Amino acid sequence: MEFSFDKYFVRQMEIKDLKNIVSNAKNPEIANNNTVVKKYNTLSKAKKYIQKMQEKEENKEGYELVIEGTGSAFGGVLSLHHIDYTKGTGYIGYWLTRDNWGKGIISRAIIHLLPFAFNYLGLKKLYAKTLVTNLRSQKVLERVGFKAVGKGGKSPEEYYFYELNR
Repeated sequence: MEFSFDKYFVRQMEIKDLKNIVSNAKNPEIANNNTVVKKYNTLSKAKKYIQKMQEKEENKEGYELVIEGTGSAFGGVLSLHHIDYTKGTGYIGYWLTRDNWGKGIISRAIIHLLPFAFNYLGLKKLYAKTLVTNLRSQKVLERVGFKAVGKGGKSPEEYYFYELNR
């Protein structure tokens, strides 16, 4: 799966993205705002993660996408995962490199992902969660139409849960 918008290109994650994933996973500003990316802070962990997601994409069970800026600059990740075709649901997740925060990139990337999720895959509902402390991420989800539906987790990883119906 791939698509483009404005000056950005979104494509399947590849092994060539290893170093970018690891360096961003080690960045405390990014890792402290996302509970997933910090798990991939070594080359071996990131490689297993990429290989697992490539298998999921082949089976249409999940999509881990890289957002590239001009000149193929690594800009972040957008994912559609935990797809359940029986229930018609999936989850989205995302993170951006620090220099791409506050530019509206992830909002536009999600808006371009929605037709794929709803029309191509036939999903009826998408879920997302964000740390209670991550106000920017909450605003992203609300901006693209997600509604807050609950709160969970334990400090320091308390979440707001969001959903978006087709």
